[in-house]
Amino acid sequence: MCIRDSTDITQELDLSKKYMRDWGVRIIGEGLKYNTVIKKLDMSYNSLRDEGAKIVGEVLKNNKTLTHLNLRYNSIKTEGIKAISEALKVNTTLLQLHLGEFSMKAVGMVAISEALE
Repeated sequence: MCIRDSTDITQELDLSKKYMRDWGVRIIGEGLKYNTVIKKLDMSYNSLRDEGAKIVGEVLKNNKTLTHLNLRYNSIKTEGIKAISEALKVNTTLLQLHLGEFSMKAVGMVAISEALE
C-alpha cells in the first residue's frame, strides 16, 4: 500500500501533445483561472489558435500561481498574441513564457514587448 503525504501536491501539469485545440483549452480554462497549485503548465504541440490563446489570456489575468507557461508549437496568430499580451500587463506571477516555433508577425512581437515593459 502506498500512502501519500498530503503535502505532496503536483505543481506541474503537462498537457503537451494532447491535441486539445481550442475546445480543450475552453474545458480546462475555468479551472486554471483560479488554480492555486499548478506552477508549471505545458500546453505545447496542441494546435491552439487565437480562440485558445484568448482563453489562456483570461487564465493569465486571473491566475496568481502560474510561473511557467509553454505554448510552443501551436498555431497562435496576431489576435491570440494580443490577448496574451494584454494579460501579461496585469499578471504579476508568470516568470517564463515560451512562445517559439510558430509564425508570429511583427505586430505580435511588439505587443509582447510592450506588455513586458
